[in-house]
Amino acid sequence: MRLLTWNLNGRRRIERQATAVAAREPDFIALQELTGNSVPSWRAALTDSGLVHVIDSFDHAPSWSADGPRRYGLLIGSRFPLLHVQSKHPVPWPERLLTALVTTPSGGINLNTTHIPPGSSNGWMKIEMLESVSAVVAETTGSPTILCGDFNVPQLETQDGRIITWAEDIVDDEPRVRPSWRGGPGTRWDAVERTVMEGGASRHLVDAYRYLHGYSRQESSWFAKRKERRIGRRFDHAFCSRALRIWRCEYLHAVREEGLSDHSALELDFEF
Repeated sequence: MRLLTWNLNGRRRIERQATAVAAREPDFIALQELTGNSVPSWRAALTDSGLVHVIDSFDHAPSWSADGPRRYGLLIGSRFPLLHVQSKHPVPWPERLLTALVTTPSGGINLNTTHIPPGSSNGWMKIEMLESVSAVVAETTGSPTILCGDFNVPQLETQDGRIITWAEDIVDDEPRVRPSWRGGPGTRWDAVERTVMEGGASRHLVDAYRYLHGYSRQESSWFAKRKERRIGRRFDHAFCSRALRIWRCEYLHAVREEGLSDHSALELDFEF
């Protein structure tokens, strides 16, 4: 089975984007950073590609706004029947977390997608959302689970497997957790980012890309521009429970290089 997860960056290039998606023939798709106006077009395009079962966070999170930082939502499409699952835990920005129970011929999958707001512009909302996502996914520890999307973490990863969070300052090549970060304790910020990257508090999820490739391969799914510098970040992830066998996990950079988004898509092949 194949999952494609992709942050669209709010870009309205649906015909070209949908063509790129259809070419990969996914069984499931998770899209982030959609606008409400683009959802009908995406539903039609995905139906034409065989992804006839679709839910979106605009239908299930009435707090969304047509403008401002909360104007973006999420969508999940599937070849198999899916059911929207309402979390038992409060989520501060509910339009940024979408959960579906997908019924496949091999069994059910809890499929979660999220778009965590960046801390540079939203401060501690980033940490509150990461904590909420961890709590929601922890509800499904006994079932096959996938958590995917744009997490805006980590800051860096080293080739020896060290995760460097945004709460850490790198001084003389040595990362150190700041006492305070964005108005709160640096230790809490650091711990929350690390918990998500390590698969939740119970560590029942694995980072699919690192599981297959280790840390020797440096990868980026998004790039920041700092004057003359171009800094790559691996912000887009797929975390899987151990009930799923991961066969392949690769970033599709062509969709970013062609200007269809500022994010690369991530493609995951797996089986039960």
